Amino acid sequence: MSDTHDDEAPVVNAGTLPVRPSKYHESLQDSLAKDVANQAGRMEDLAKLLISLNLAIPALYGAVLKLTQGATATISGVLILIAFASWLVALGLAFMVLLPIKTKVNPNNLLALEKYFATTAERKQMLVMIASLTTFFGICLVIFGLVL
Repeated sequence: MSDTHDDEAPVVNAGTLPVRPSKYHESLQDSLAKDVANQAGRMEDLAKLLISLNLAIPALYGAVLKLTQGATATISGVLILIAFASWLVALGLAFMVLLPIKTKVNPNNLLALEKYFATTAERKQMLVMIASLTTFFGICLVIFGLVL
């Protein structure tokens, strides 16, 4: 028998792979830290999709108007102008998600790091949510304008 401490530590069954509790705990902590740090990145991915959407929708709408109404196609009406303005606002908000903000953080202070990641993710989440709602509002206005 060996007198090492590792042999005496119980083994945790993590799925199909037996893992020592300390390594299992470290792995979970590492995964949590990576997940917290990557939250803002997921919001940036959503913002990139919103940018594509907010560039494509007005272009498609204008092309459909031009094709269906020929040379007399004009984008008129207050609803259409508000819709295009809402897409422009949504586009601006989505770009704001991608722009970095300078923040001083003490890298040796765990609470300051956690607050930084949480604040950044919350800010980007709010911008993405408002941009999404503004995009949806513009789409609804266009549909409402076509029905009238």
